[in-house]
This record gives sequence, structure tokens and C-alpha cells, in this order.
Amino acid sequence: AGYAQLQAVVERTMAELSTTISSELSEPLRMVLSVVSVLTRNEDKVTQNALAQSAWNFVRDAHRTDVCIRFEAEVIICAAFRHAARTLAIKLPTDTSPPWWEWFGVTQAQMDRVSQVLCQLYSRPCQLYWRQGARCAR
Repeated sequence: AGYAQLQAVVERTMAELSTTISSELSEPLRMVLSVVSVLTRNEDKVTQNALAQSAWNFVRDAHRTDVCIRFEAEVIICAAFRHAARTLAIKLPTDTSPPWWEWFGVTQAQMDRVSQVLCQLYSRPCQLYWRQGARCAR
């Protein structure tokens, strides 16, 4: 009976955790899709989709660090877009006043701190996964 009770508690906790993580990721995804349409309104759909996907990958990777508890979602998303644009060699608006990241209440110093944490994450060796066939995405 003790094992069954413990198993039930673990299953309930996992379900709650899964729901929480799912809802926490849905809002940033909506923000990524909104931001990409604002920043790349003069770009073709392929470029927009590539930038959105790359930025979303960086946002998801940020959830592997502590930046999610240290910074607001807007800071992480702006840093992710800057990082993604640099990676894909996509030019973001530079002729705006104030700069595009300030539209979201974000400073360049905040983006730099998030980018630094992401770069530290990417400099670590790939994790070995127990699931057969899983590969490190680099």
C-alpha cells in the first residue's frame, strides 16, 4: 500500500508539473510569433519562419537555465531574437528610435546578460541521453 500511495503522489505531481510547464511555454510562444511579425514585416515568410523557429529554440533552451526566474519573458524573447538574427544573418531594424528592444521595455544590458548565459549553456558538452537515437542538436 505504501508504494502505491507514493506512486499516486508522484503521478499527480508530474501531471501538475507538466501542466505548469505547458502553460508557461505557451505565452512566450505567442510573444515570439507577435514579435517576429513586427520585426520582420518586410521579409518573406521563409525568413520570418526561420527567425521565429530559431528564436523559439533559444527561448526553449533558456528554460534549461535560471534566466527564466531572473528575467521577464520580454527580456528573454528580445535576447533570443537578437541571437537568432545574428545566427541566421538576418538584419533587424536599426533605424528606429528608440531601438526595437526598448519597445518591449528591455535594455541592451539585460539582453547581454541573457545572451551570456545562453552562450555558457552552448559551450557545455552535449548531454548523453538514455533514449536510443537521441542526438545533441548542435
